[in-house]
Amino acid sequence: MSFRFGFGEPAEQQQQAPAASTDASIDFTPSFQVQIPTADTMMLVMGEHTGRSGILRRCLADVKLDAANEDHAGAWVDSVMLQNTDLINGVYEGGFKTWECSLDLVALLAGLDSSAITGKRVLELGCGSALPGLYCLTKGSHVDFQDYNELVIRLVTMPNAAINTVAKPAIEDVDANGTFEVEVQLSLLNTLPCRFFAGDWGSLNLNGLEQYDLILTSETIYSTEAHVKLHDVMKRSLKRDGRVLIAAKKTYFGCSGDLQQFLSLVQSQGVFRVETLQEFTSGVHRVIKQLTLA
Repeated sequence: MSFRFGFGEPAEQQQQAPAASTDASIDFTPSFQVQIPTADTMMLVMGEHTGRSGILRRCLADVKLDAANEDHAGAWVDSVMLQNTDLINGVYEGGFKTWECSLDLVALLAGLDSSAITGKRVLELGCGSALPGLYCLTKGSHVDFQDYNELVIRLVTMPNAAINTVAKPAIEDVDANGTFEVEVQLSLLNTLPCRFFAGDWGSLNLNGLEQYDLILTSETIYSTEAHVKLHDVMKRSLKRDGRVLIAAKKTYFGCSGDLQQFLSLVQSQGVFRVETLQEFTSGVHRVIKQLTLA
C-alpha cells in the first residue's frame, strides 16, 4: 500500500494519508554496496540552498525528472511521480524528499565542537538527501551513506554529495533565490572518504567489522515493523564510546510507528542509554535523541 505522510509543514509539502501495510508479504531488498561510477560521464544538476549551514541539495523536481526517465526503475516510480506517494512499504521509503527533521539534525551538528565531527567515522541510516551526513563529510568525517533504494542513492545522495564537495557551485553561479545549475562528474566522489549502501537494515553488514563514532538517522521510526532492525543495526555498528543521534517527529499520522514506541523498544532491550538533546514544540512536535551504549 502506498501513502503520503501528514506532517503539517515539512521541508517539502506533504498531506494526510492512510496507514501502511505490514511486513508479512514483503520481500525486502538485500543490502549491498552501491559503487560510485568510474566513467567520466557528466550530469546536469539543478540544486538549491537548504538554508542550513551552507548545505546544498538537488531540487526535487530535477530528481523526479531523472527518475521518470529511468528505463528499469520499476512501477513504484510512477506512483511516486504521479501520485506524490511518500512511502510504499518495502519498496520505496521516501528518499527523494528532504524531511524536516534532517534539517534539525544539521543545525544540531553545526553547533557541536569540531572535534566531535572531524576525523570521525560516521554512518547515516535511511539517508535520502543525506544532509546531516553531508555536513559531516564537509567537516572532515569519513561517512557511509545508507538508504533503502539504490535509485535514491544514485539520483539524490550521490549528486548531493557532489554539489557539496567536488562540484560545489561558485558563488556567482547561485541566483538570488539560492538556486543553481552545475555539471557533476560523480566519478570524482571516488576521491572522497565516503561509501554508499542500499537495501534493508536487516542484512546490512557494512563489509563486516565497520564500527562508527557517530550514527545519524532522521525520520526513520515511522514503521514499527522496522524498529527492531534499526535498533540492531545501531547496536552492531556503534563503537563502545560512540553515539547515535535520532531526529524524529513524536507522531507519524497514518503510520504504524512513533517515537514512543521506538523508545520503548530501546528501553526493553537495555542496550542504550537515551538522552533528549533538543525538543521543538512549535509547529510539528519534533525531538533529537542521543543514544549511547549502556
